[in-house]
Amino acid sequence: MPVDALASLRVNAACTRRSPYDVPILVALLLLAAALRLRGLSVGGLWLDEGYSLLQSERSLADIVALRRYDANPPLYLLLLRTWRSVFGQSVLAAQALSVACGVAGVGLGWAVTRLRFGAVAGLTAGLLIAMSRFHVHYSQEIRGYALLFALVVAADLAYVRWEARGRARDLVAWTLACIAAVATHAFAWWVVGVHVLCAARRRALLAALVVVVLASVPLWLTLVEHLTTFRTQSWIVAPDATGLAHALWVLGGCGPVWMVTWGLATLALVASVVPRLPSFLGRDDALPGWRTAAVPAAQLALPFVVFAVSLVAMPMLVERYLLQSLLPLAGLAGAGVAALRIPAARVVLVLALVALSIPPLRDESAMAARTDASREIATLLQSEYRPGDVVLYTSKFDFAPVVAQHPAAMEEYLLPEIAGSEYSTVLLHYTSRRVKRDVPARGEYRRLWLVRRATDRAEDAIASDWFRALDPTLAWQHPSGLLLRFDLPR
Repeated sequence: MPVDALASLRVNAACTRRSPYDVPILVALLLLAAALRLRGLSVGGLWLDEGYSLLQSERSLADIVALRRYDANPPLYLLLLRTWRSVFGQSVLAAQALSVACGVAGVGLGWAVTRLRFGAVAGLTAGLLIAMSRFHVHYSQEIRGYALLFALVVAADLAYVRWEARGRARDLVAWTLACIAAVATHAFAWWVVGVHVLCAARRRALLAALVVVVLASVPLWLTLVEHLTTFRTQSWIVAPDATGLAHALWVLGGCGPVWMVTWGLATLALVASVVPRLPSFLGRDDALPGWRTAAVPAAQLALPFVVFAVSLVAMPMLVERYLLQSLLPLAGLAGAGVAALRIPAARVVLVLALVALSIPPLRDESAMAARTDASREIATLLQSEYRPGDVVLYTSKFDFAPVVAQHPAAMEEYLLPEIAGSEYSTVLLHYTSRRVKRDVPARGEYRRLWLVRRATDRAEDAIASDWFRALDPTLAWQHPSGLLLRFDLPR
């Protein structure tokens, strides 16, 4: 039966029938996703935002919520991380395990929603693309909330498709809860909520559920408004250009040659859904998505382009990790493109090609381990040389795992509470200099500044140079690796 025969339900009835292959396929996808996300989990260390998550999760529930005015991100992930670590332990691996669990769950949910929306072939293809996506794997290993956001957005999408197809109250309740959790994880989740409401056939009931979501999110809106009023710009987000958008689309597509195939198949599915004569060249009408079915993922996939446009005319917001949720509609439409092909052998070849092109290159784990060893040495030196009144500055990509374990006071020095009140930046030198310049004349306590950096990161060195010109410190000592420098402030 063609999809558009059930246009009011936005889903193909044939896709709702269960197959004996569904369970084995789902289990295989979950095992593949888990294996890829557990591989090399402890290699590479932590960067600034992950250290921030670890420190925040050690605070009380009240403090985590209260400090949101300094951070644009809602508090759900940190609250969940705090609970998770209280159950599974305080180690870095335990914290990473939460992201892994969310990432694996996102793969399973992504298969389920695409299977229900576009059929078994599309579901398998989308599940493989998400499971093997380097973009998704990376953020399924990071101690941040993006894997959780992806899983919650996909859960909301699954509940929406079920609600549209069956009209059951429990699916509407599930959609409401998933949307509340998603917008409590990241503000970009509102895009998916809006798409669902605008495209819904059963709109009246969904509008009532939307009111519940909005009311439950009022505290988040108030905190976000307070944050944006206090910090009118996000200086660490660079002004976007066409190259930045192209790179974001490349990352979404798979970070390699696979991106062309993925976007090409998604485009094929969209064109086939709106061009009347094209289906005769591809396959049976019931293998093709109708335009009403493809409208929801197509609108969700517009998010990177909308963010790019808003970034040009207002506040820069084009950050690749914020767009992880767009991987679901891209993978789903690519799966629909594979399913639309007339020849079964062509489908098999395309799926195998997608898998082969998605295999990540081997990482130089010896080099990563060497950097981690150097980071441990730096942390040990800081522990022995740090004096009360010293300021320790970190650039964003330094490995924070040893610092969290050996020298947490240094992280507290700049992360919380009052420096967080300055304009938060991935490169700390932007805002820490303002605190030092403000406090040195008044208190006279800061005499030595420690700079921890990546020796090969010239972009961060350039920012450091600007900071040095502002404070005019004197280089007093440098570690042979170039990762640690000590400066004396002028009297």
